[in-house]
Amino acid sequence: MISVLNRNRRFRVAWLASCVLLVQCVAAGTAAAGEGTRTIRGGAFELTDHRGRVVRDRDFRGRFMLIYFGYTHCPDVCPTGLSVMTQALQELGEAEKRVQPLFITFDPERDTVAVLSRYMSHFHPGFLGLTGAKEKVFAAAAAFGVDVSATYAADTPGIDYSMNHSAFTYLVGPGGQLRSMYREGIDGATMAAAIRRHLEK
Repeated sequence: MISVLNRNRRFRVAWLASCVLLVQCVAAGTAAAGEGTRTIRGGAFELTDHRGRVVRDRDFRGRFMLIYFGYTHCPDVCPTGLSVMTQALQELGEAEKRVQPLFITFDPERDTVAVLSRYMSHFHPGFLGLTGAKEKVFAAAAAFGVDVSATYAADTPGIDYSMNHSAFTYLVGPGGQLRSMYREGIDGATMAAAIRRHLEK
C-alpha cells in the first residue's frame, strides 16, 4: 500500500477547490453543490469486474454495498479512500461479510480489467474493481452525484495525467437504497462505527 501512495503523490490544490462546494457528510443522501441542493439517490449499474465478470447492482441485494468512485492513477485521494474502506471492513470483523466493497472507475479507457486486477490487490481482498463502457461508468457516477470536472497533464514525475473529482464513500442498503455518504478525511474506525449502526437497524 505504501508503494501505491508514494507512486501516486501529486499536487492537489485544483481538486480541493472543486470539493470545497460539497457538504461534509449526509446520511439522508442529500448533498449541496454550489448555491443549490441536489438529492443523490444512487442507481442501477451493469459493469465488468476486475476478474472479467459482468456485475450488476442487483447481484448484491440482501447485502450492503460500500462504493467508491475514482481511477487507478489517482495520486493519493483514491488509494487513501480505499485504504480507509479496507480498515473499516477489518474493524467490522465478522459483520464485514454483510458488506460488499466496490471501486468503480470513471476512467475506463485506461482502467482496463487487467489494470484494475493489479490495482485491487493492494486493498481488502473482498473488493471488486468495476469498469465498463464510458457511458455506463459515467451514468453510475452521475447517479451517485460524483463530480468529474477535468482531465489534465500532471506535474508530478511518473504521473501522466490527473482528474478532478469529488471523493465520497457511499453506503447502499440491502434493498438498493442509498443509506449514507462519508467524506474524505474520515478514518476507518469512525466509518466502521457508522456502518455498524446501519447493520444493526
